[in-house]
Amino acid sequence: MLVTSIVKHDGALYAATIPNGKIFTNAGGWKLYATMPSKLAWQLAVHGGKLVAACGSPGALYEVAAEPKKLWPVSDLKVENVLSLAVEGDGLLLGTAAPGYLVRLAGGTSRILHDFGDGEVKAIVASKDVIHAAVNNGQKVPPSQFLQAVETAEKKEGAAPAPPGPVSGAVWRISSERTEKALEFPSSYVTDLARREDGVFVGTNNSGRVFRLTAEGPELAFDFPEGQVLAFVGEAKKLSCLMGNRAAVRSFGTERAARGAFVSDVLDARFPSQWGTITRRGTGAFKV
Repeated sequence: MLVTSIVKHDGALYAATIPNGKIFTNAGGWKLYATMPSKLAWQLAVHGGKLVAACGSPGALYEVAAEPKKLWPVSDLKVENVLSLAVEGDGLLLGTAAPGYLVRLAGGTSRILHDFGDGEVKAIVASKDVIHAAVNNGQKVPPSQFLQAVETAEKKEGAAPAPPGPVSGAVWRISSERTEKALEFPSSYVTDLARREDGVFVGTNNSGRVFRLTAEGPELAFDFPEGQVLAFVGEAKKLSCLMGNRAAVRSFGTERAARGAFVSDVLDARFPSQWGTITRRGTGAFKV
């Protein structure tokens, strides 16, 4: 039904799919490479020269092979989905949903770094000292209901999916010193994260906005006309946003624009009002 993730490994492409957990490769022509024991293959990654897959229903991490090997969990711990992966040196970071754990897997052992309760850990980026994790609560369609909603819509019969409930998202900063929220979205959710030398970029489903986290704090980096940032792709010097509603690709480098303009939403107080002052943070000439 869907291709969820594509990675390059040993000169070939590998594609994860749902709902039957099948992994395909184009090595020697497109063909089925492996079938995961779990139904939902959410994300692929290459770690230690091996291809691994984050899967759901039930949630697990597998080494992808003709006979898949479960890497996590190897105890009686149960999760519905492993949604996200990030390589961290010789180890891996896993993000889960139902419940929402951030897990470090290294040296053959695993450790839950943080329990986010009912939240889903949608994306992870890691540096030497700091981990950033995108955590959403009250997502529009939980992974456990995703296929049912798609199949109902496809058949155009039966009960319609429940209307979206309230959603919220946040980016958490995890270090050896503390775990804290770096950025919070009360009525939208985080779709993806990307790390670059000039900060961590945050994509949201809210009006095509991309935020950047730096040591000084968060800032609105881009406000694209499309409705959603679906994912980031690219390299350290140049990132691209895959956009939805409408479909587009937006790319940006590390250099600052010589000129720029920002048009805010209309703020209507609905009665005669005296507005306060305008403040700004930055350098160079500006006008309002």
